[in-house]
Amino acid sequence: MKATLYEALGIPQAASDEEVRAALRRLIRKYYAKTRDGQGNVEEALRFINHASRILSDPGQRQRYDQELAVTTEATTEQDHHQTARPTTQRADLHSSRSHGWLLRL
Repeated sequence: MKATLYEALGIPQAASDEEVRAALRRLIRKYYAKTRDGQGNVEEALRFINHASRILSDPGQRQRYDQELAVTTEATTEQDHHQTARPTTQRADLHSSRSHGWLLRL
C-alpha cells in the first residue's frame, strides 16, 4: 500500500519542487485522459492530486507533513519491533481521514 504522498507520486522524500510538480502533472495527465475516454469517475483521484499539491507545494506545509511522517514512521517502527510475534503488521495510513482506495491501483 502506498501510504505517503511521496510513494503515491513515485518520488523520493527529498525530491525538489520541480520533481514534485512533474509527478503531479503526470498524475493529472493520466486521470484527465481517463475522464476524456469516459473510463469512469476519477473525482477521488483528482481530489487527491489537489490535496498533494496543496501540501507539497507550500514549504511550510511540506515541512510539517515531513515531520508528521517521520513521527509516524518512527512510531510504526517501534510498534513493529515490539510485536515480533505477529507475522505482519501494516504501516499506519497517513490519510486515514481521506480514504484513497484508488491509490492501491496506481
